Order: sequence, then C-alpha cells, then structure tokens
Amino acid sequence: MAATQLAFGAQLRHWRKTRGKTQFEVSHISGYSQRHVSFLESGRSRPSRTTVITLAEALDVPVKERNTLLAAAGFAPLYSHAPIDSTRLAHATAALERVIQSHRPFPAIVVDRGWNTYAANDNAQALFRTFIASPLPTGGDRPLNAMQLCLDHRGLRPHINNWAEFVAALLIRLRHELAFGGEDEGLRGLVHAIETDDEFIGHTRQTDATAEAPLATLCLERDGRRVNLFSLISTFGTPNDATLADLRVETFFPADEHSRETLLAIDAALSERQPGRASAAPFAVWRH
Repeated sequence: MAATQLAFGAQLRHWRKTRGKTQFEVSHISGYSQRHVSFLESGRSRPSRTTVITLAEALDVPVKERNTLLAAAGFAPLYSHAPIDSTRLAHATAALERVIQSHRPFPAIVVDRGWNTYAANDNAQALFRTFIASPLPTGGDRPLNAMQLCLDHRGLRPHINNWAEFVAALLIRLRHELAFGGEDEGLRGLVHAIETDDEFIGHTRQTDATAEAPLATLCLERDGRRVNLFSLISTFGTPNDATLADLRVETFFPADEHSRETLLAIDAALSERQPGRASAAPFAVWRH
C-alpha cells in the first residue's frame, strides 16, 4: 500500500512541476488544502477516487495519463481510449464533420496531437493539390501528416515562401506539445527532423519582421498562384476519452484580400466540377 501511495505522490509531484505550479496554487485551483496536497505528494495521505480526478483536472493532466494516476492510487481505469471509428465517438466525429464543412469556402482539417490528418473539407484537399505536385495519401492506415507535409521537399515545402520562419514557429508549437501533453514518438520525430535540417540550422530567425503582422502566416506560392493563411485551432472543451482529447480542428483563413480571392476561386472551381458538393460529406477516416 505504501508503494502505491508513493507512486501516486511521485506522479502528482511530476505533473505539478511540469505545469510549473506550487502546492499552494494547486490547492487554490483544486479546492484542497495545501497541507493535503503536500501529504498526498509525500504519501502520508491516500487520495480518494474523486481526489485523483479533481487534481488531474486541476493540473490539466492529459486524459490518456489520468488512468495511470488512478491505477497508482489503487483505482480502476475510468477514461476510455476508443477507436476513432467507434460508435461511442460517433456524435463527436459527426460534430467535427459539421465544423469543417461549415468553414467552407475556406480550408479546414481535423488532426491529432501528432498532426496526423483524420478529416478535411474539400477546400483543404483542393488547396493541398494546388500547391503540391504529388498525389495526397488519404488512407486511414497512414494518415497525411500536416507537419510533415511542410517539411517534405515533395510536399508543401518548396512552395512555402517563408519556410524557415514558419518552421521555427512550428518547432515552438511541437516542443510545447511535448512538454504539455507528454512524450510522443511521432512528435519527437518531427522535432528532430526540424532541429537537424541543414536549411533550418543555417537560418537566423528574424523575430522583428515576423512580429510586424498581427498573426503568423503561412505564405504559399506556386505557378503564379499565391495565398497567405493564418489558422485557428479548436479542441473539445471537456473530453473524457483519450482519442477525442487528442483531436483538434485547424481552420484556415486568408491573411489578405488577394488570398481571400484565391480561396474563393478554388471554391468556385470545386462547385463547377462537382455541382452536388454542398450535400457531400467531407473526407474523414472514420468513414473509410
């Protein structure tokens, strides 16, 4: 029993320090006394199931890690990690489809924390096809990785005018994801790919220039077509499933009027080729 208590206490201390919180701050957020938090970390007190869940929420512990905390405290798992195509998640995935469809005529995708793309409206697919010469892989077994797409010379990379600056911003985002959400082999691989890239290593980031714009932008250009984009990322507010907790919607917006006209032209071309597209479902791996 003592080992179980100590194991939980060590994990609680790990997440508290990872989040940069003092015991006093954790007590203030969770509603437990600082003394109780201290006793839990040292193993002098044993948490109830409710206490484990409350502290996990207070420290924003990733959903997939909360079962580990529960097990360390001697409780059965509570949070599911359902397959993305399961009936349990059907209402949530349907909501994701509605969100990306409602974002037309602009691009929108659904990705996990490793930036594997699991759904996209046809505007996003058309945008990728416009700026990438090679066919897009869209199979469920090997989903398209949005970050890798920006690093690959066969992907978007040759057509990103501000590649080094854009990737520098991506690197910060990836490092934050690793620090905040825990270790992930795919994310670590993306970080390594950027950090060891010769072009990136030889680049000095010009922070003054990038800060002039109100939002960081992705600047694409190919065969005379140009579009500058910024994005908004949304997540589920209170997920209790690890799969849903890892998903986020990235919606893209034009950063200037010329880019808006370009995206509207892509949308018009799609409607001309596919008159019934308004009622068609978006690409989603849970449908394939």
